[in-house]
Amino acid sequence: MEHVVYPWPGWILLGAAVGAPGSLIGVFVNSWLTSRRELRRFRIDSFERYRNEFFKDESLRQIREKEEPETEEEIEDLVGFYDEIGLYAHRGLIDMELLDEILGDYILDAYHSVRVMQHVVKVRMDMKDKSYYVYFEELAKQLEEKARLRKGE
Repeated sequence: MEHVVYPWPGWILLGAAVGAPGSLIGVFVNSWLTSRRELRRFRIDSFERYRNEFFKDESLRQIREKEEPETEEEIEDLVGFYDEIGLYAHRGLIDMELLDEILGDYILDAYHSVRVMQHVVKVRMDMKDKSYYVYFEELAKQLEEKARLRKGE
């Protein structure tokens, strides 16, 4: 009969003590990388949704083709659309680089339009609520800052 030598029980405990945290770290890293990839994909999908709406929606197309919106309803449609994009940007749910490249100039044109900004002020005063279109303004300021940095100012 052969004598079997069993390993010291401490090695088993040491292996478990090292292996369990290593496995947990692997799971957390994988989860973190996956969530980052999914968030990036969601941001791009959000941008694509707004880009498609901006270029394919008939009323937005008609407004876009004018020098600037002519009626209060057109201003409302345009600024409301930009405000919704701004909300997504505020929450980090849209790809800002793509937004800046494709829609940034349109948003800044509206932001620099005296008529559009008069509408924003009027709505805030009429509604007695300064939060109207706050995401539109926040987004425009972010885009202005990006443009300023690109120009090296």
